[in-house]
Amino acid sequence: MNTKALKRYANWCFAKKKLKAKLKQIEAKLEREAPVLLDHLTDLEVDKVSLKGGITLFSKTVIWAKCKDKESAVKAIKEAGEEWMVSEGFNSKTLSSFLRGLNEEGKELPKEFKDVITANPKTSLIAKKL
Repeated sequence: MNTKALKRYANWCFAKKKLKAKLKQIEAKLEREAPVLLDHLTDLEVDKVSLKGGITLFSKTVIWAKCKDKESAVKAIKEAGEEWMVSEGFNSKTLSSFLRGLNEEGKELPKEFKDVITANPKTSLIAKKL
């Protein structure tokens, strides 16, 4: 029996568990701090900051579709003449992409979407090292 390999594998499992726990802690800290820092940057009317060490922080907003329920959403999409997005159902990523396109063009949501499908923008704070 190769106990050395088994022990090594077990240690990797333990390391993975420890890293997952640490990741959970870090994600909670990021989740708490991001809104505060985004508000701070918004108050300063800044959307990009460069820091020492080649670090850049910037805000990015992505629109995601939020639907009352799938059946109503499919009906509203069809009534809006955008049936290309649906078959028996619809792909939420395609719908979200469509909403982003409307936003970029400065267009309103189709009236058929009212009370069924809304634009749900999510803003994230992103750090990159160059």
